[in-house]
Amino acid sequence: MGEISLVAPDARFRMGDFCSFGKESRVWASREVTIGNYVLIAHLVDILDNNSHSLDHRHRRADARNVFERELPLNFEHVPAAPIVIEDDVWIGAKSTILKGVTIGKGAVVAANSVVTRDVAPFTLVAGNPARVVRRLEP
Repeated sequence: MGEISLVAPDARFRMGDFCSFGKESRVWASREVTIGNYVLIAHLVDILDNNSHSLDHRHRRADARNVFERELPLNFEHVPAAPIVIEDDVWIGAKSTILKGVTIGKGAVVAANSVVTRDVAPFTLVAGNPARVVRRLEP
């Protein structure tokens, strides 16, 4: 199984039944990541419900000082974040990245090496960076 990091005190992570979470895959949640049932997540997949750092250089500088000088965790107060929902029966291919605010619909497939920046409709195959619809799948 990969790594689950809840990086903010109120972050939530939920995973359904019969899911596969590949080696070296990571969930980095500061708000909420929900994964449905029968979801296959291949190896080296990154799922991030946040931007990791603020766009404001002053906040990044303050975080760096807190982490390196005071050994405090990053402050996610100024970091944009939005929940991720991965519905039932989804397959996410190897080395893909799922970014904040995305819902991946039931039965969808994300091809390997894709970067998902927008919602994926149910029973849809997407691929690329950014991920685009390749075709509809049979429900």
